[in-house]
Amino acid sequence: GILFYKRNANDVQNSYYFPAGQATYLSGHNGANLRLFDFYAKKSWHRFELGAELPVFNGEIGDMNGTNSRNQYKTTALAIEAALKFDTWRHNLKLGTAPGQSATTTGSRGSTFSAFQFHRAYKLGMLLFNYNFRNFGAANPDAVPNAAGGYNSNRAVSPYDMGITNAKYLMLSSEKHWEQWGMNFGLVWAQANETAQAGTDSYNHEARQWFTAVTGQERNMGIEGDFGVRYNWDDNISFGADLGMLFPGSYFKFINSATAQSPANTVTGITFSAATVF
Repeated sequence: GILFYKRNANDVQNSYYFPAGQATYLSGHNGANLRLFDFYAKKSWHRFELGAELPVFNGEIGDMNGTNSRNQYKTTALAIEAALKFDTWRHNLKLGTAPGQSATTTGSRGSTFSAFQFHRAYKLGMLLFNYNFRNFGAANPDAVPNAAGGYNSNRAVSPYDMGITNAKYLMLSSEKHWEQWGMNFGLVWAQANETAQAGTDSYNHEARQWFTAVTGQERNMGIEGDFGVRYNWDDNISFGADLGMLFPGSYFKFINSATAQSPANTVTGITFSAATVF
């Protein structure tokens, strides 16, 4: 199939992200004339499934680069999924790439923007690309914009706003089902497409803002392991427990300091769930 999407918006509106680097809602070149061609396909055989999606964006968006004019938006992403079913086992593969915005000479960002993010509902593992760790704090959830422009007080944002962006990724997972019990486990690996480069204007894909980098950033985002169990009490009630461990790569050590790096500590998540259907 193919999805065609077109969005038009004039410049007479305030924006938080346009122009680039602002901390309040401002007027300016905030309109859009954006087109999406989204190609997707899926094929199922007796034991094997294969699917892919290719979104291609082209057009104009608001002044993300701070050039005092709309920016050209050109980007192409790719997501592939495959599954192999055998008796009570199901083995899954996910891989793809979400482009990022490259670093550029300070003061010469140009008029083209290319960073892409998959919909936040599209997830891989339990932790990576699920939680925006930089937004954990005492002031969440989201603060509310005030009438004077900008967010109230500290511009708090949600820790749950992370999507797959600026990354190549690979996920391998398996599921096993018995009559009442189920088990799943998986591995996720990711590498950044674009990183901060010393002495350039670089783009923070989590904060969605430009900054001047004083040191370089590495690409390795790390690896994650997940494990979960499920128990179906009957047709209507089920219980589950999940454990995830993320071993962050050197990409997350970057704090834009020429003399220090942030420790990239292991992140562990545990969840318990219960569900019923009437």
